Amino acid sequence: MHSRFDPPPVTDIAADEPKSTLPPYKLPQYLVEAGASGDAARREFQRMDERAVAVLSRVADASWSSSMRLAQGARLTAGRFVLESGVVQMEFLSGANLVIEGPADIELISTMSVFCRKGKLRARVPLQAHGFTIETATHRAVDLGTEFAIDIRDEGSTEVHVLEGEVRLEDKARAAGTENRQLLHGDAFRGQAGGRGAPIEVDAPRFIDAERLIQLSEQDAQSRYDKWRERSRTIAANPAMVAYFNFEDHSRSDRVLHQDGPLENESSPGAIVGCQWTEGRWPMKQALEFKGVEDRVRVNIPGEYRSISLACWIRIDGFDRFLSSLLLAEGHDLGEVHWQFSDTGKLQLGVKVGDLHSDDYFSDVALRPTDVGRWVHVACVYDHEARCVTHYLDGRRVSTEPTRHDIALRFGASELGNWLPDDYHQDHRVRNFNGRMDEFALFKTALSDVEVRKMYEDGMPSSY
Repeated sequence: MHSRFDPPPVTDIAADEPKSTLPPYKLPQYLVEAGASGDAARREFQRMDERAVAVLSRVADASWSSSMRLAQGARLTAGRFVLESGVVQMEFLSGANLVIEGPADIELISTMSVFCRKGKLRARVPLQAHGFTIETATHRAVDLGTEFAIDIRDEGSTEVHVLEGEVRLEDKARAAGTENRQLLHGDAFRGQAGGRGAPIEVDAPRFIDAERLIQLSEQDAQSRYDKWRERSRTIAANPAMVAYFNFEDHSRSDRVLHQDGPLENESSPGAIVGCQWTEGRWPMKQALEFKGVEDRVRVNIPGEYRSISLACWIRIDGFDRFLSSLLLAEGHDLGEVHWQFSDTGKLQLGVKVGDLHSDDYFSDVALRPTDVGRWVHVACVYDHEARCVTHYLDGRRVSTEPTRHDIALRFGASELGNWLPDDYHQDHRVRNFNGRMDEFALFKTALSDVEVRKMYEDGMPSSY
């Protein structure tokens, strides 16, 4: 006798019990590898190679030296930065804030120290960053609270203007035993090489502050947005376009995503499920936000293709899933395409090539935790003639791999940002994208490196 609290008895299965006649399911190789090394890969993905000292928080019409490509939101490690023109804001992890006008040549030393060879800087220093230091070839300005500006000119002079609070100005050439100069609110001083210098009139309007930079940044954003709108019309008219969504000209209540490709295109508009309208790459641009597990845009893309190019602008808010959807065909039929990225920052294109097999083309690690919250351009080109698959991030090729089978590519019923597989009741694998999307394009040709690069440069949210 068993009480209702006892576990049920174990029943042996007879050795001659009928076996399933279905073929054993073969796990895709990427799942096998994930099971073996996924934890280690995630730990490595989350590790920072270099520690940041500041963040590039705002940019207005900035142009860096030819060896640098820095967009708004970039993390900045210790090192030299040459701003040829424009205005930028750097927020240090200590809490100090610098507005820098080009041309400028500065070196970030730490979260509390900067060396400036040339340029105009305006520093706002909270109590938490008390002691923040800007050093030049001739002087060292140490903040004692709260706001000061520096102008370093080509001839070697250093001007220090105290706009609020107090600064200790150290002359690097002063004789031993000589006291440092204390500058108070309203004081200014121009120092020369060799210990020479004299007081000057303070001139706050000469230095751009954070509020003025916001205005300049908004003007820059409007200009870039207007240029992108013109370019978007050219993209939409491309005869190779299969499906193009620029996410523009919608009301907040719209639950249909307009298809902006050629009028003769058979691709349908998208059906919005769960996603909410929000701000895109620029304050004036629209985007859809994908947050809930069921958020998605359902689309239908008919036809078969030998070559394709996929491209979209996204803002990733988290690497939440083993795989996160960009565009996934609902089915597992021959030739159907799945485009997504992994929780370790790899871009992936999957193509169904058999009943139990997909060709999965993974890039090297392209995305990083530092990309969270930043608008990025991702693209993938399946080139039938060149027999290769190439992944791109921000207009740059990150990997190329030979194709393994010659097969026609198909989409059919598909989803942006999620997946509703046609075997939903058997296996619901969560693939929802966490973030925003504000432009998507699918071409029926293989774009070149130059064409992908141009799409990125035409759509960059800020100058660099």
